[in-house]
Amino acid sequence: RGMWSREHGARLASDRGLDGGKLQSPAIVRLPSGGWRLFYVGVGPARPFPVCQGYILSAGSDNGVEFTKDEGIRLAPVPGRPHMSRRLIAPTVTPVEGGWRMYMEARGPADELTAIASAFSSDPEALEWGFEEGLRLTHPTMGFGGPRYTPLPGGGGRLFLFASVYTEEGPSVRPPTPPLRRPQSPFTSRLRRARGCRRASTAPQPPTAWPSPWTPASAWPATSPSPPRPAGSTQHSG
Repeated sequence: RGMWSREHGARLASDRGLDGGKLQSPAIVRLPSGGWRLFYVGVGPARPFPVCQGYILSAGSDNGVEFTKDEGIRLAPVPGRPHMSRRLIAPTVTPVEGGWRMYMEARGPADELTAIASAFSSDPEALEWGFEEGLRLTHPTMGFGGPRYTPLPGGGGRLFLFASVYTEEGPSVRPPTPPLRRPQSPFTSRLRRARGCRRASTAPQPPTAWPSPWTPASAWPATSPSPPRPAGSTQHSG
């Protein structure tokens, strides 16, 4: 059975205007030329506009250990699109016919549910990107994020992500499994998985009678219609 060992040093560090605040959420692909392209989220004083909270950067490597940061921004939020007006995070990239496809978590103002967007690149080096129309996953009462795409041996793939459920009283979620667990933020998240780019509206709906975070699983209510969408938010369809 194989074993993992930690490699010495950091692959990337916050050392420039685009990522001087932080860098996070790496995703890597092998390039046709034989090298590697690492995509990550950066925040720094050189952000493209004042309220921008995250954008996608990249770095290249010949050996997968030593990386050189690429110039510029691969993808940035779009102020004119509410669902992606503030932040793009958690990129995941896969080769597709004619190029590459990137899935990412798209965020807008606090009253806008997170969603999964995508972009396409025909550049063999995966440096030039353009957003695809619409959204890949969205829902009237749930926000989606943290996507990770995995190709399947028989073709196609599976997209793993989290879902956050919202009610009129604020964000909430039914915990996925016992034991008991108190939320660490205004909402907790549970892992869902969506096959390929299937719309999340086909997923089972969460219950409306939400238990306390300390309620045992045996006391959770049976599945019922989903809670109402928070005031001021808008559904976007892909």
